[in-house]
Amino acid sequence: GQSSASGTPSPTVGLSDNMTMPQEKSAPASTQPAPEPAPPRIAAASVLLVRGDEVLLVRRAKGGNAGLWSAPGGHITPGESALEAARRELLEETGIIAPDLQPLATHNVPLQAVEDSLARTYEITVFTGIAPPDAVPRAGSDAADARFMSPARLAVCPKTDGLDQLVDLARTVLTVTQSAPPR
Repeated sequence: GQSSASGTPSPTVGLSDNMTMPQEKSAPASTQPAPEPAPPRIAAASVLLVRGDEVLLVRRAKGGNAGLWSAPGGHITPGESALEAARRELLEETGIIAPDLQPLATHNVPLQAVEDSLARTYEITVFTGIAPPDAVPRAGSDAADARFMSPARLAVCPKTDGLDQLVDLARTVLTVTQSAPPR
């Protein structure tokens, strides 16, 4: 039972400790489906290499972005840093090694489910740098094509969402970096 301030039990009104007052009938359970869980977030990295006014891009061969041009990149494997993944993916997809890369942005890309994969969101750490002058891209891995693309061509090609803004940002950052006085 309940106790009074003096510590003596107070009388209960016909209820034992394991009984409760009857509740009013609750409304029937909602027939609304449970909300969908958020799609998984996948860590990825990509690289925007610039040579003059051109930018190095790959045309995706498969997946939700098949046929679209994008920055070379892909998944970060366990134990790998974003920078290591960016360099590895650049080499796998284009055959190019870029020694000096700097962080540019984090780009979130939600992909809808397609017949061979579930919905997911790529959280891409984007790096940028100047392409080696003798760099000749060759498509590899899951890239159907790899090439340096002019601004005019980039303006009209089918591409992944957000690519134009990232390319503009890369050009701006690299221009500022190149024009900074030496330390």
